[in-house]
Amino acid sequence: MSRRPPPLLPSRGASPAWLVASGVLLGFISAVVALGLALGLRLAPAVGQRLAGSATVVVSGRMDSGALESSDAAAARAREVIAGAGAVGAVRVLDPAPLDSLLADILGAPRFSGAAGPPRLLMVTWRPGGHGDLRAMVEGLRREGLAAAADDHGLWSGGIERTGVIALADAALGLFAIVAIAAALGALAAGRRAELVWERLGLLARLGGSPGPPVAAIAGAAGLCMGLALAAGAAFVVALDWASPPNLGLPPGFAAPPLPALAMASVVALAAGLAAAGAAARTARRGVRGVFE
Repeated sequence: MSRRPPPLLPSRGASPAWLVASGVLLGFISAVVALGLALGLRLAPAVGQRLAGSATVVVSGRMDSGALESSDAAAARAREVIAGAGAVGAVRVLDPAPLDSLLADILGAPRFSGAAGPPRLLMVTWRPGGHGDLRAMVEGLRREGLAAAADDHGLWSGGIERTGVIALADAALGLFAIVAIAAALGALAAGRRAELVWERLGLLARLGGSPGPPVAAIAGAAGLCMGLALAAGAAFVVALDWASPPNLGLPPGFAAPPLPALAMASVVALAAGLAAAGAAARTARRGVRGVFE
């Protein structure tokens, strides 16, 4: 019976279990971020339609402390108050939509009782060449006992627009952080492999070996392992979203579309795999250079 001698260096295909587990966890996180980003992109056109005119005012009715006014009645009363402002050219109560409650929450509109009905949105248009004081308008509505808030449609001054910009930036930074963490884990895996075979590298250098094979063996399949693990974790989360009941009981349009989310997660998995492979190769070259030079 013959025995094969053990390899001088570990197989380049071997990857530690913790690297696989970390990749799957990063895949879970990337899929959640991608689903949120896909949902935001789906809702953006509908939100834009609700933010028409020069400004948007949201009002809610009250059914507490003796006040008995529905949101519809509050919207009608708010329209009369707003129309009396000098800078206002037109004001219109928008038809109800499923997004109105979400937009009211983002703007911080006070809501006292669900029995009053969902909040109502009003589209305000300034007179040509004029610009009203939206803050003073909201304060005037509140003095009339109306629960109101407003959005001036500014990219940063508008509460809804500001929230969208921050959410988009956070999602982009989150996906970038996942790629950066994958690169760090690839470098860590290569460093650990180099430590395990450090004495063998010295022997190989004294025997006249070349540094190329050790670099490949130490870097191993860290990038491929990370990319596949991250893709598997992301695909699992997206598959759960795909198989879940439609909208999970939420209003129409509030379910994240799985295909765009899967596409974004796949791009992140590819980028993470390439980043991990590059970081592992750089770490391996640095470790081997010190032995063979």
